[in-house]
Amino acid sequence: MKKNNVKVKPFSALETEDVGQKSQKIFSIRNIVCKKKYL
Repeated sequence: MKKNNVKVKPFSALETEDVGQKSQKIFSIRNIVCKKKYL
């Protein structure tokens, strides 16, 4: 179990970072689209 946890933790950390970056990109794209619509 301990060995599995050590392997899983860095992988999940990388995954959450990747998901965070993707969500930030989507959020910024939505902001740009909203600004264009209102302008």
